[in-house]
Amino acid sequence: MNEIGQLLRDSDPVAGESFPAVEIDRMLGRLRLEAERGVLQTGDDRVPFGAVWRVMATSLTCAAVVLVAVVAQRESRTGRVAVAEHGPERGRLQRADQPAAAVVPVRQLQFDTPEGIRVFWTFDPDFQEN
Repeated sequence: MNEIGQLLRDSDPVAGESFPAVEIDRMLGRLRLEAERGVLQTGDDRVPFGAVWRVMATSLTCAAVVLVAVVAQRESRTGRVAVAEHGPERGRLQRADQPAAAVVPVRQLQFDTPEGIRVFWTFDPDFQEN
């Protein structure tokens, strides 16, 4: 710790300059005055106008996020039913109000090239060429 302090003192560009005693007394007096009062008081104890708007905007944003999360969860729970478990042979999701169709597994082909590139091909039985 002493090495850092010594380095800072050595590299201080104004360390060699001297302040007049009056200037030092004025700075110390100002520090004492501010320490006794706490912070600089402007005589106004009101909350700044910008702080009120920030609090309102933050609370409205939080309420909107919670509302969107609740609606999204409710829609995802009632709108879709999983037909098969997730895994290598996973099935497609279908709407709950549609009749159950035959589950067609999704097939993939995966390999690595000698350069380290991974390639994934997914075979989609529902693919229709335009």
